[in-house]
Amino acid sequence: METKQIIEGVLMQDVREGLLILENKKVENIAEVYSFEQIREILIFALSDSTSEYWTILALNLLSKKSEYISDEIILILKEIAGMPKKYTQKTRHEALKIFKQQKWKY
Repeated sequence: METKQIIEGVLMQDVREGLLILENKKVENIAEVYSFEQIREILIFALSDSTSEYWTILALNLLSKKSEYISDEIILILKEIAGMPKKYTQKTRHEALKIFKQQKWKY
């Protein structure tokens, strides 16, 4: 059990470090630093309830430019964000809804 907690702690730390690349103006080059799956993990973490709206906004900005990182899990998270007026601003909810609707028609 202790090993699992250590591994989860290391993974969480890596994901948190990955958040910093969302702040970088050259975020388009994210694929040069992280694998496809790592980028998805970073985005899922940034969109989660455990981060501030700041990271959510940065993740939404990346997803609006690079829709190839959107997964089924991210689509569900976007739908949740769109329906959470107490946690997110209207602008953030509308951006999440816009990305959600664009993906909905692709399936």
